[in-house]
Amino acid sequence: IESRRRSRELRDLIREHQPDVVIVEQAYRARWFLRRVAKALGYQVHHYEPGPHAEWEGIAVLVRNGVEILRTKPLVMEREWTGPKAGKRHEPRVYPTLVLRKHGVIFRVIGIHFPTRNQPIPQADSAAEIVQYVRAHGNSPVVLPGDWNMRKEALQKIAERCDATVLSGKRKVDHALVARCEDH
Repeated sequence: IESRRRSRELRDLIREHQPDVVIVEQAYRARWFLRRVAKALGYQVHHYEPGPHAEWEGIAVLVRNGVEILRTKPLVMEREWTGPKAGKRHEPRVYPTLVLRKHGVIFRVIGIHFPTRNQPIPQADSAAEIVQYVRAHGNSPVVLPGDWNMRKEALQKIAERCDATVLSGKRKVDHALVARCEDH
């Protein structure tokens, strides 16, 4: 997001696809840009503020005007994780969850940013929490876009645990799970 090229890509993608919700990862220093894009394209931006869980600061959620935000709540993981740079310890990941309504249909969105691949225990912890959340909210669709930091095959195993479908795009961070978990 910090480069002009990336900024143009995001703006062009939003214009082309006009999604109801956009999750932006690694948005640490993009607050001014995201606010400007959101206003120009008809979105509300929720850039999670730093606090006890600094991970929030890096996740931004853009919600199209006309999509009602019923509730937001953090989904907090249990385990710390070690970053790839110099083994720095990080607080447990925190994923924003939103309950939204459009044309009377309620759906949920979770912004995902998994620990890196070399963190199998925190990844497993995050996967377990995500599966539990999806199963607990089986009465409405759940969309889980973001940076999964894993290969598609590993993501497919998580999807199978909660009857979800993996959607992947052409870009590095284009994985999403879509679940309609009924009968769990």
